[in-house]
Amino acid sequence: MLARILSLSVLFALSVPTGAFAQQAYKVSVRMIEGESVDTQAGKVSIDEKVSDIAVELRNLQFNRYNLLFSEEQRASVGKKSTLAFPNSHKLFFKPLSSHGDNINAWILWEDDTKMEVLNSQLHLTSGESMIIGMDRGGLKGLILSLMVVPVE
Repeated sequence: MLARILSLSVLFALSVPTGAFAQQAYKVSVRMIEGESVDTQAGKVSIDEKVSDIAVELRNLQFNRYNLLFSEEQRASVGKKSTLAFPNSHKLFFKPLSSHGDNINAWILWEDDTKMEVLNSQLHLTSGESMIIGMDRGGLKGLILSLMVVPVE
């Protein structure tokens, strides 16, 4: 009888989140950037100064002009879905799943203005580092999302 009570209490203890993990919250910074190929001087790349922190990553893409369209910060908690609606009718759904040190495992869904899925994936993010993802819009233009997640103390 004692063995059954112990095994039930161990099972119950394993199924209830405790400590910082259960309460972990994050600040999610999202920027939408338009990339565009325009006729400019050969090799010249124009990057909006508001996204200059990711200039190295942007220079590796096929466009030569980058303009910030939208920037937003939201709070997100482990296991809870957050939604961000962009002015161009795109939506981003974000749900932190777990964290281990500086590594954050999260699910995201990016829908375009027709509600078509641009990206539906699980991502492994590093706290404080920007990750960029994007979509081509006909070869000469594209939309890029820059995501950064940091724990809230």
